[in-house]
Amino acid sequence: LEGEVAIRCINPKCPAQIREGLIHFVSRDAMNIEGLGEKVISQLFAEKLVQDVADIYKLKYEQLITLERMGDKSVNNLLAAIEASKSNSLEKLIFGLGIRHVGAKAARTLAQVFRTMDKLSEATYEQLQMIDDIGEKMADSIVSYLALEEVQELLAELKELGVNMEYKGPEPAASEESTSI
Repeated sequence: LEGEVAIRCINPKCPAQIREGLIHFVSRDAMNIEGLGEKVISQLFAEKLVQDVADIYKLKYEQLITLERMGDKSVNNLLAAIEASKSNSLEKLIFGLGIRHVGAKAARTLAQVFRTMDKLSEATYEQLQMIDDIGEKMADSIVSYLALEEVQELLAELKELGVNMEYKGPEPAASEESTSI
């Protein structure tokens, strides 16, 4: 990318990109799905049971029980953790999506300001720029990412699968107050 030293694969369909994205999505700071670590994600990916984050929410007992080191109790615990992650507050989902330049703090700010994924998806570059902690690069990255047709389809699928799309966390403190847009 212009102006950057790092060389990155920008192909969203690249298997390594997809696998790393899945690992990030289930991590503690993102959707926090206990029992779904790097090794299990790698197995699921290798077996073609997950190709995107929505596939995590479609996993069935019969598929998981066939995996290495997955007994009855492990599978049931994992399915319960996946189900529980559906009720996470919006900032966990925003961070989990892996939008370039958007860390956990910015994800929380975006969730507090926009309240729903639909409102965030409709946000303009100018609206994003007005928020403290959201710079030009981040605003551009958010608008570009959410404008992608495949992202809109993924968000619709996650919503259909019962993943929460609303902010449930505490209101921002007076010192960090941002008005809702």
